[in-house]
Amino acid sequence: MKSIDEMRASYYDYIEKQRRGYEITAAMIGYIVQRMQEDSIISGEVTISGRIKSFKSAYENTGKKAVDDCFGLRIIGDRSDLRRIEKELRKILVVDATKDHSKKKDTSYNAIHEMVHMHRKYAESNGIEPQLFPEIEIQYWDEEMRQKCLYGELSYANYKKRDLPAILNRLDMEPENAFRDLPMCYEIQGNNIRLLEPQETLYKLYPEIKELEEKRRVSVVPDTDDEMNR
Repeated sequence: MKSIDEMRASYYDYIEKQRRGYEITAAMIGYIVQRMQEDSIISGEVTISGRIKSFKSAYENTGKKAVDDCFGLRIIGDRSDLRRIEKELRKILVVDATKDHSKKKDTSYNAIHEMVHMHRKYAESNGIEPQLFPEIEIQYWDEEMRQKCLYGELSYANYKKRDLPAILNRLDMEPENAFRDLPMCYEIQGNNIRLLEPQETLYKLYPEIKELEEKRRVSVVPDTDDEMNR
């Protein structure tokens, strides 16, 4: 049986092999959405972000769910815009599975998730072997879901609250390892995609950490008047 370190190395080797295909797919989706906005087919309020799951998250889900959603995209907008985008994206993507979370009981999370992969002809046109374009989970969120998941009851910080003490401890005791178990997050605007720096990702997922650090900085800044009176 492989050790954790061997499994980690194997996972990130797999990620690196398919990352280029993921980034091309993300850029194509970003471009399509931008063109739809420019043509006034959808509003200008739609946003797209991406993430590649960390090894820790993938490892913890082994046996609970398939680890084929390690590449993800999230599209946030008005419901009518999301329906138009979904229809347009089906021209370049093959939908392998759809999960409507609103059909689940005892949850206020009602987003639509689709598992998709690039149509072979579009994959080949980019000069990359089709098998190197990964399966991607696309999450469609409306504004209500965004508020719940980013700031409310379903926020990542609440969902991953058990991880927060360990992260805070690492920031204090071993800052070089503070970002070890974070996903890779992307900002997507048109066909321009940007991989966020680890600290940006940390603040994006755990905004309370940024707030805590800012409070600490303020508390150590000496009062100017006190300094002058010394």
